[in-house]
Amino acid sequence: MSIGFASRVAAVAAVAGIASFTCQRIADARDRRRYPPPGRHVNIGGRRLHLVEMGQGSSPVVIIPVLADMTR
Repeated sequence: MSIGFASRVAAVAAVAGIASFTCQRIADARDRRRYPPPGRHVNIGGRRLHLVEMGQGSSPVVIIPVLADMTR
């Protein structure tokens, strides 16, 4: 395998990766417009909380699934 061939293969792989990344970002943006999540965003101390209200009664239950570090 010559250096020229390896360079071409690397260039093709880089272009394919960039094209794949771009297509995925466009599809994600389109899906967010087409299928918005239920509920609304609420500002709580400078952070946004996705809030979905349902049911009846006066005792609220808040469930916050955490995937990130809470030390911030």
